[in-house]
Amino acid sequence: MVKTYGTPPRSDRISPVGGRGAGRGVQARPPGGSAAGRGVRAVSSPEVLEVVMVRLRVIGEPTRVQIMALLDRLGTATVQEITDQLPSVPSTRQNVAKHLRTLYEAGLVVRQRDGNRVQYRLVDWSALWLIDQIAQSVATHLEGRRDALRGAS
Repeated sequence: MVKTYGTPPRSDRISPVGGRGAGRGVQARPPGGSAAGRGVRAVSSPEVLEVVMVRLRVIGEPTRVQIMALLDRLGTATVQEITDQLPSVPSTRQNVAKHLRTLYEAGLVVRQRDGNRVQYRLVDWSALWLIDQIAQSVATHLEGRRDALRGAS
């Protein structure tokens, strides 16, 4: 049995902050003001914190992020299909299979046998949503820095 831990909206459909087509959608603070003093509300136990930390380690590998993005785009794919379509990453089938096993064990993908092939499918978009939020925040920060440097010259 595969557990999923809630699936935020797919990033290509709805921006989690501000609705469809909301542009950058980056918030400097969480809804309701500062998080200071409140702690992280969703971390209700050491067990939950441990699973969160495992997931962060899992998505810390760029190849896994590319695999999740590819599965998000394709829906389902085999190891060979993923290997053939990974952008700018020289990967072997064994390397892709190892990353898929890690994503499977973290509960982010499921696998289903289709004859003699195994199809993989993304079932938890929370990692992609988090990466998208961080990327938007970084892009906004870098843009602000560039603007400040232009103004100083």
